Amino acid sequence: GTVLSLFVIVLAGSLSCHALLARPSVAPRGWNSYDSIGASNETVTLQIAAIMKEKLLPFGFNYVVIDAGWYGGAEDAHIDNYGRLLPNLNNYPSADNNVGFKALADKIHDMGLMFGFWNTFGIPYHAVVENTPIKGTSYRAQDIALDESTTCPWYKNLTLAINMSHPASQAYFDSVVELYDEWGIDLLKQDCSFGGDLTPSHWANVQGFSQSLQSSKRTYVYSMSPGGQVTPTMLEWIRPKATMARATNDFWDQWENGWKEYPNSVVRHFHDVSQYTNVTHTGFFFDLDMLPFGVIGRAQSGCSGAVGCLRHSNLTYAQQRTVMTLWSIVQSPLIYGGDLRENNQSDWDIITNPSVLDAQANARRAYCATNTSSYQVWVAESALLSQHYLAVFNMQSTTLTTTIDVQALLPSCDKCGYVEAWTGQDHGTGSTVSVELAAYEPALFEVYHA
Repeated sequence: GTVLSLFVIVLAGSLSCHALLARPSVAPRGWNSYDSIGASNETVTLQIAAIMKEKLLPFGFNYVVIDAGWYGGAEDAHIDNYGRLLPNLNNYPSADNNVGFKALADKIHDMGLMFGFWNTFGIPYHAVVENTPIKGTSYRAQDIALDESTTCPWYKNLTLAINMSHPASQAYFDSVVELYDEWGIDLLKQDCSFGGDLTPSHWANVQGFSQSLQSSKRTYVYSMSPGGQVTPTMLEWIRPKATMARATNDFWDQWENGWKEYPNSVVRHFHDVSQYTNVTHTGFFFDLDMLPFGVIGRAQSGCSGAVGCLRHSNLTYAQQRTVMTLWSIVQSPLIYGGDLRENNQSDWDIITNPSVLDAQANARRAYCATNTSSYQVWVAESALLSQHYLAVFNMQSTTLTTTIDVQALLPSCDKCGYVEAWTGQDHGTGSTVSVELAAYEPALFEVYHA
């Protein structure tokens, strides 16, 4: 993670900017191709966009984002005469004649949506091999590129970091952002860009690219993903340079035990997010990763690992409601990962509950107030000053029946009212609220003074 058409205006228009980085009041909502489609292609992307316009745009989901591979692969990445990545024409034929993504972005904008894609740090490896010129300078790619040890540890030889002390390095990033301006890009997801296993050179590339964005002609959502383990201190450094940032590894449809290469799970997220809740500030959001809901994976032979074969999410709908509740109460962006063409009504219901989306828009300064082996209680303030949010998470495989002493958590609640967001049920008034939750089911209460 998303209340209705008003949020489209909030997300797309009412942006307060530090220079031209987007600083929205509501964490971005949208769709990313990686979990289900991979690099996608022009036809599929437009099909997804059309569905988003009908089904999700009224709920504030307005970003269509193509993930890694839109340029081809590391071995055959498409670049222009100035060493900048270009779309693979086999998948994006409208990019021919140096149009790039402009024609596709125009069609998506005409639907009232925003368009973005994946990139990473530095300069393409192929640009260095071909020693392409740096636009507007007398220098070439080999003058600014660092050595091959600076390639992404898990995506080798797509790009190399550049030496930001060289006079042409900022000019290169400026030329990349100039190209994105021409295409009409709204969101950039920059991956393998910061973290414990990357060097100060990579961090300098983040600084340089952010500087180019802040000198651009458009307003960008700058979304950061890590190259390794991230600390709260690192996120604080990133915060003035980006709109949103991830600190956790890739998240897939696993409740307790993640995949070997991606050990994240729902349970682990509860542990990890408690370290980072203080990082979220107005206009900057801690990103818990995409929502692996609906139909995800790859329809191909030999599919394995975290991405896996084509499947409906392994998370039950109760577990998905838990994910949506946690993401919402901590103001995480809501970026759907499933193939929207395959959604059933239950899939739509999970991500379009207006009261839950209200919480994602209005919750502030969430924290874990109670953590037991069987359940957790989280509390958040609200931008609506007359209320709070209280979430109860059943973390066990059996029914949970308990009473929460709300006044102990919110001293002013000697007599508060409680409305549960998922069901709309009024739980009455008082200093406590009782719940009976099925296995892995959450409750999300709007708490107001009665």
